Amino acid sequence: MLEEQLGFQIFLRKQWTTISPTPAGTLLVEYARDAIKEHDETILQIRECEQ
Repeated sequence: MLEEQLGFQIFLRKQWTTISPTPAGTLLVEYARDAIKEHDETILQIRECEQ
């Protein structure tokens, strides 16, 4: 489980179907989105250099 690997809780589980991110989970999502955006921009720049 991801939370076990990270060592902190990223989701609050209130009922069987209700899940919301913890403050740490929200921060993790923000960093993940930034990392994906940086990755995509880097790939585009590299492809432009090869043309």
